[in-house]
Amino acid sequence: MACLSIPRFVPPKCQPLVIGGVSKLYLLRAQDIKPLSDGNDYDITNNVITDVEVKNGTYFVEIGLINNALDVIEAVVPTNYGTSYLTQQVTLKLTDISEGNQRFIKQIRGQNLVVLVKSRNENYYILGLKKNLMISNLQASTGLNSSDEVGYTITFNSSDSLGLKVINQGLIDDLIAVPLNAGFPYTLPFRLS
Repeated sequence: MACLSIPRFVPPKCQPLVIGGVSKLYLLRAQDIKPLSDGNDYDITNNVITDVEVKNGTYFVEIGLINNALDVIEAVVPTNYGTSYLTQQVTLKLTDISEGNQRFIKQIRGQNLVVLVKSRNENYYILGLKKNLMISNLQASTGLNSSDEVGYTITFNSSDSLGLKVINQGLIDDLIAVPLNAGFPYTLPFRLS
């Protein structure tokens, strides 16, 4: 059995199937993270975010996704000094070059963001809590052939030392407890076409 060969410091988690991909995406401006009573922006225990709060009246806003439209990658980058650091990249595809998508891009451009994702395995992950996740690349394409994708590809990058973390699922309802069209905290709806 493959699980017997896993090193002792990695807890074995034998599962019959782990499904790749993201089913939901939520965004929040990093400035809307509320400091906790100890002055920190979050608490972490055993690599799990156990507490994070948002300012009154703000919430993570769900961004409507088409199937297979979001990718989250974390990598370790070695330095010439024998150390390394973490980088994160989030790639989001928006279908169509529409006025609504253009408004959405205008509102998040230049903003430090916090990203909350729900995997297809029902786990929640958060990144950007160090407040340096921003758009690094934006491309629009009309496509060349009739079968080509039309829309935007947005890439967000960060060199966040905290990295991609599991978040305690008991926190989720308090972080996303508003309807989809409640804003960002803007008044525009964010269901993307």
